[in-house]
Amino acid sequence: MKKTIVVPVFIAVNAVLTIPVVSCQPIRYAAIATPRIEQIDATQNNRDFYPFSGKNSPNNLKILRAFLKDFKGAENVSWFKSANGGCAAQFTKDSVQITVRYGSNGTWNYTLKRYAEKKMSADLRTLVKKSFFDYAIKEVVEITMQNQEDVIYRIMIKNDESFKILMICREEMQTIGDYSLR
Repeated sequence: MKKTIVVPVFIAVNAVLTIPVVSCQPIRYAAIATPRIEQIDATQNNRDFYPFSGKNSPNNLKILRAFLKDFKGAENVSWFKSANGGCAAQFTKDSVQITVRYGSNGTWNYTLKRYAEKKMSADLRTLVKKSFFDYAIKEVVEITMQNQEDVIYRIMIKNDESFKILMICREEMQTIGDYSLR
């Protein structure tokens, strides 16, 4: 006679029933600010969170399913609590730091990809260097948001005297920050 193992079902049911209440400051400008999120402390809340791949994952199965569908090959994922029960996952793939945010119902909210100049597309690099040829490109943040078709790029450039933060969308560039180093 075969024995049926009910442990995975118990974990799944327990995960759905014991979703912790979390609160965080809302993100006002997702394109400019990094989300305010708290890393999940596994040693403190290990009955509420269980290992996934990396630090710990949320016990919300909808978020896990959505993440696994969108990022199949992700490794060493760090999970963070976010506003209204949602979570953010962070990992690095091919020298690109990726942060993805899901709402408590498992819906994707946005993805941030941070990378260096060498990972930029040639068209994007040309657009920046055409106007700011004497600046070095220090960081690119590629922002993809829910309900928005266009990708937004936030680019930090620097020279000896100042650094600027540029926002590019639909090949239109704006300077959203201009700071002197002196």
